[in-house]
Amino acid sequence: MRQETKGGIWFIGLLALVGTALLAGCRVDRRGGVLAHQVRLDVPAEGDDILFIPGEPIDILAHVSVVEEIRPPTEVLVAWCLVDPSDDVGGILGGGHLISCPDDTRPMEVTVLDTDLYVAVFRNWPPEDVSLRPGGYELWVQLDTAFTSDDGTTYGVSGKAYLEVPESVEETVLLGEPEGGTPIPIPEEIVTATPTPTLTPTITPTVAPCYRAEFVADVTYPDDSQVPAGTSFTKVWRLRNAGSCPWTPATLLVFDRGDPLGAPTETTFTNVEVPPGATVDVAVDLTAPNAPGTYQGFFKLRAPDGTAFALGADGQTAFWVRIRVPEPTTPPDTEGPQIGAIFTDEQVIVPSPCSPNEVTFTATGVSDPSGIQVVELYWRVVDGPRVGQWAGPRPMASLGGGTYATILAFDDLSASLAFPYNAQSPYVEYYVRAVDTRGNARNVSPGQVISIDPICLR
Repeated sequence: MRQETKGGIWFIGLLALVGTALLAGCRVDRRGGVLAHQVRLDVPAEGDDILFIPGEPIDILAHVSVVEEIRPPTEVLVAWCLVDPSDDVGGILGGGHLISCPDDTRPMEVTVLDTDLYVAVFRNWPPEDVSLRPGGYELWVQLDTAFTSDDGTTYGVSGKAYLEVPESVEETVLLGEPEGGTPIPIPEEIVTATPTPTLTPTITPTVAPCYRAEFVADVTYPDDSQVPAGTSFTKVWRLRNAGSCPWTPATLLVFDRGDPLGAPTETTFTNVEVPPGATVDVAVDLTAPNAPGTYQGFFKLRAPDGTAFALGADGQTAFWVRIRVPEPTTPPDTEGPQIGAIFTDEQVIVPSPCSPNEVTFTATGVSDPSGIQVVELYWRVVDGPRVGQWAGPRPMASLGGGTYATILAFDDLSASLAFPYNAQSPYVEYYVRAVDTRGNARNVSPGQVISIDPICLR
């Protein structure tokens, strides 16, 4: 959630909405509570006030403490406003006049001291175009820190310090005489002021809970891996013992909630002790569901004393496996249609006026998943050493139920080999070709022939 800085809008809106919570330097939690997320401004100070000498820019040091569920910031920007509390014009929280609230932000140098504490430096404040008369002021600083919580929400925080501009410089000292003889006056406050010590934040050691895990990597099947329906697979997580107690072989992997994926209710995962700080691969055998879709199952560990634990600051965030079962794919159709049988109503053919002078060819059991495009007949005449060319195709008509038929007359034989036929026993070879709608074809020959009657040829 990023703060608006243009024209002082962020400042006035911030005061109106948050009020005394921001005066204490706290962030208001979206669930209604106040979390320990604070910003403190440390600057060259006299008492509780910043002693500001005009013409001498100062460095503002912001200490920010971060609650555990907020990840450390990746960048820090600063916006500032200056208020004269002695002037009641404007009515800022009971009094005060807004002196300056520039329409810009500046990056701050960030030093991370720990996962829950860092220091940001805003150097050379104020800008050259800001002129201050003697008196006291409130310096408000809004840090747009891009704090990010586990649910993806971002936050900004603010704090204030008191700024004192002295009425006059009563004493001066000489650093030397520049060329021309005119001494250089140095304000006494700068010469005699006690140097500001380097601030070393006090970091309270965090005691790790007895049982807590930390996710390291998905060894197998990272999130949204595709697993075919009904396939068995082994999911492996790499976890680190982030607690203070060892994981003994009696520590179990337990199914917590979600899609079980055939997981056991509980199972062992190690046969050796895993000390604090060490890593271990945790495996479980699973099976992908038969229906397409996305499936996610959540798991935890259970200590020998019955304590269930997993990830996160409190050790209660379950780790998971998430897979996608794709829609089943049909292999490409590269085969031609099936043909059950081919037969004829006659085994001999003769010329007219002899009979039979034509033969009916029939193919049954013709089928293909993609459908049938055409069924055709091809033939040729073999007359002793003379072999005719393959003639056709002759389309075969569909009779329904995968049955196709066509008629071949004696006069059609000449398309393969012209008369006369001189051999002792000439005959006709033939085969059927079926093509599906994808263009795949299959040729089937019954291995039989039709005889040509030599008597009728004389």
